[in-house]
Amino acid sequence: MALNAKNTAPVDGCYDAVAEAAHQWRAALWSGRATAADKLAFTDWLDAAPAHEADYARAATVWAALGELKEQDMVASIKRPTLQENYVGFEDRLRAIAGLRPAFGYGVLACALAAAVAIALPVLRPAAPVLMPNQEVALALHRSEIGEVRDVTLQDGTQVTLGPASEIQDAYSQAKRSIQLKSGAALFDVQKDPERPFEVEAGGLTAIALGTVFEVRSSGGISRVGVAEGRVGVSFPLVVGGDIFDMRERQELAAGQQIMASDYSGLAGISTIPIATVGAFRDKRLVYERATLGEILADAKRYSSIPIDYDGSAGERFRITASFRGEALDQLFAKLPKLFPVVVDSSDSAVIRIRMKDAATP
Repeated sequence: MALNAKNTAPVDGCYDAVAEAAHQWRAALWSGRATAADKLAFTDWLDAAPAHEADYARAATVWAALGELKEQDMVASIKRPTLQENYVGFEDRLRAIAGLRPAFGYGVLACALAAAVAIALPVLRPAAPVLMPNQEVALALHRSEIGEVRDVTLQDGTQVTLGPASEIQDAYSQAKRSIQLKSGAALFDVQKDPERPFEVEAGGLTAIALGTVFEVRSSGGISRVGVAEGRVGVSFPLVVGGDIFDMRERQELAAGQQIMASDYSGLAGISTIPIATVGAFRDKRLVYERATLGEILADAKRYSSIPIDYDGSAGERFRITASFRGEALDQLFAKLPKLFPVVVDSSDSAVIRIRMKDAATP
């Protein structure tokens, strides 16, 4: 098969094993089933030849634009004014390529790279957001105090419950509804609006939904998304061997599912959770699955009027699944030495000090 595009040469016979391997790696890493060993093997493959990283970047870019999205989803995403203004006529070209997609396998997609990557790259990485003349962005900041659970109604009717000491900023435009969770936790009961996706960012994590109920939490370098109703798409930068790549892993969550992400390990696998635990902070309950001590203590600070002093990055390799009450922190501190190798010192009424056992003063 030959595929021609403006300013490109015929690509007959362009298939090669490296491009095929790049697509296989993309499929494996985006499947949600890749193990730590798989990711290390991927790093070795990237390092084996300079061309490997470029081939993988192209494979990931083309697939993000053409592979796992329905045509109507792709078209809707580029109807936003910012992209329409920057890339006039892109929609027609994307439709033409998407029309060929059902006949493509990985090998043929590799042949399409030369023709498609010049089109796909600008969509995924536009130079800068550009607003249409009639497009306005309305910004609003909402926060709660230590120990306070606060309900907020956003301008589109979306209901938000903020956990203690939490903060969000919303930026609404004609194109989309963007929320930034600056700290803490928030439960979103999203007002349906198919023309304007609802997007929440927390650190490097992005969660997007049209109409659903879900929570996003960000504490101690850990971001989490849990879904109570509907479906939520989640993406996070690819992390391999502690290195963060300029490409994203993606997962889709259904009701009763949760996912977590961090800069240390990237996007984890999907896990099943009781729907009742989504937004448990409304009842001042702290519910964790595979939580680090840093995440737990970052949340504890949102309920405590007494400063908590903790500097134990070594403890981050220990993870627990547990539940605590935010208004009964004395019970939490009493349990910590049984759950983690730490010493809790509350002898000073002005501060609570927590140290790893090997660094604690006798």
